[in-house]
Amino acid sequence: MLDVTILKVYHAKESEAKKLRPYIEECHVFSQENALATKEKSQYIEDIWNSLLKAKNRTQAKKFAESTHQGQDYDSIAYGVKLYDMLYQTKCSLWHLERFSPDESKLLSRILDSVNLKHREMLYNLEQGNIINFIENVWVKNQRMYELIDLRDQHMGANLATAEKEIRTKYPQLKHEPLKYIIMIGALHCVEKYASLSINYINLDRHYDLEFHYTKINPSQTSLEEARSLFLAYGLRLIASGCKVRMTDQEILAMDETQLEKTIKDILRKN
Repeated sequence: MLDVTILKVYHAKESEAKKLRPYIEECHVFSQENALATKEKSQYIEDIWNSLLKAKNRTQAKKFAESTHQGQDYDSIAYGVKLYDMLYQTKCSLWHLERFSPDESKLLSRILDSVNLKHREMLYNLEQGNIINFIENVWVKNQRMYELIDLRDQHMGANLATAEKEIRTKYPQLKHEPLKYIIMIGALHCVEKYASLSINYINLDRHYDLEFHYTKINPSQTSLEEARSLFLAYGLRLIASGCKVRMTDQEILAMDETQLEKTIKDILRKN
């Protein structure tokens, strides 16, 4: 029997990683978010990690953690290094839930590229004071982001059906009943929606800032008119932060759409 728990997380900062400790201490197998990874890449990471556990080399384990987060920001690296260190201390095996074919991974990568393109266009139009295009860019970006998330969730949900067999084949030493499998994933995911077996899920993400609120807007579940005010609030947060204008999220959220748009343009005009 496979006892599955999904931890929905904010994967940045060491303090956030530490929230996973009690769950890692109780699990036998762990899956971290491994976005768009092919089956071959997932197997490679799992095998390297298994060899590091056998070698009992904590320093090499840390270097491996740093290498898997190359190119990411400081907070994301800190999160990943702490996560791997906790996994090392508990000697927890890895089995990643994302195991795409090369063609599937390439298709999803193209969707991700389009998300990143819309993000760049969004920032450009905001900096130019082109509010209409900014709103449209954010809307399309979120559409594509949720399309990507949903495709990944479908894939992971389907893989859960065979997960126990594959894990026990890969790690025959794991004789535990039930076999405790922890899945770490970003808070926007809904893998449980596509799973055929019973799943526990726990939300460990508590960073309710403006960025969180704007990314929670799924265009398939709301209208652009309803989302417009929050998109403007997020735009003002970006402009205020970029121009070093002190404003709290509470102050921004208290404004109506007219005030938000006017404040964005006033800050841009002064800078």
